[in-house]
Amino acid sequence: MATIALPEPHPILVRYSAAVVFSILAISLTALLVGYGLRMHSGFMLTAIVFSAWFGGARPGFLSLGICMAAQLFLRQPIGSFVISGRGQWAGLIVFVLNASIICVFFQKRFVWNMWERVSPVAVTGGWWWKLDPAGGGSVEIGSPAFPHIALTRSYDTWLDEIHPDDRVTVVKAISEALDTGQLNIAFHTVLRTGEIRRVSMTGLRLDGQSKENGRLTAVCLEVGASVPSPMAFLQ
Repeated sequence: MATIALPEPHPILVRYSAAVVFSILAISLTALLVGYGLRMHSGFMLTAIVFSAWFGGARPGFLSLGICMAAQLFLRQPIGSFVISGRGQWAGLIVFVLNASIICVFFQKRFVWNMWERVSPVAVTGGWWWKLDPAGGGSVEIGSPAFPHIALTRSYDTWLDEIHPDDRVTVVKAISEALDTGQLNIAFHTVLRTGEIRRVSMTGLRLDGQSKENGRLTAVCLEVGASVPSPMAFLQ
């Protein structure tokens, strides 16, 4: 399978530059406080790492960690010696690095999830699976041919809520007829969580040997204009 290039929320140069800027601001503020006799070597620097990892992911976060850790060593008494003396200083530095690493890993998960939310199933596969089980009020399973181990199940009514209000009656009628005829072919508009409206083409069939009451519909949904050979290719 080809590697999927996820769209990054911000260019790589912007993400790393932001990490450097956050770190410099935190170090400057810390150095100012140290100059007044206060020992706050980690508070603002840890905040800089949080912002860096939140904005750019784990790698900019670790870049900020490296910059801030060097600054911590420089600002410890005696200033500029880069000497760590005593258990207290070692313990403080280890806890700082551990907390910062946890933050970077945690926000990397959020960063990747944010990138995945920007990827339409069409951008990955050209379409997505749609399966209807009418039993017990109906449930819809949605998945991607490229990720067969991942599927999202929701109630039929919940899925209908995603259909544009102007198309819902037509979609319900077409699905009801497909349970009788065994063939489904319809185009409708769906509304994303962002408010964006997309036109979708749905082509499917009822599984052979099953009645209307117990039969399940299997279809592939394509955004109109998606580059795929044929919708029926996913149903063979």
